[in-house]
Amino acid sequence: TDLMASGPDKLKNIELLFRNWSLGYQYTKQFTQMGCTADLITKLSIEQITDIGLKYLMCSISPVTLSIKNYAVTEVTANMNGYKAIDVCIQKVRELYANRPFVVPSQRVEAKINQSYAVSQTLK
Repeated sequence: TDLMASGPDKLKNIELLFRNWSLGYQYTKQFTQMGCTADLITKLSIEQITDIGLKYLMCSISPVTLSIKNYAVTEVTANMNGYKAIDVCIQKVRELYANRPFVVPSQRVEAKINQSYAVSQTLK
């Protein structure tokens, strides 16, 4: 891949490089993403190592820890099969999570319930 190209070809080559690059950090833990250490690419440079034009793409990578200083609850959604949450219940959920520092905004968590279990059991 010629990363010294110009114009659209250069952008295409850099895009292909990053698309095919297997990053070790994956978002797999729903509740602990904030606070995990990740690699942040802080600088990209190209170093020519031979007279015939062989080049290395050099990346400066720094470890970072993601955290949140301020947040606001903007939406609370409750989907329950066969049940409906009333406005008072939704407001209680908003109040509960309004002051919890471990709540991560803009992160979707879905809980799936086995339909046969929900039908055969009574919730109290």
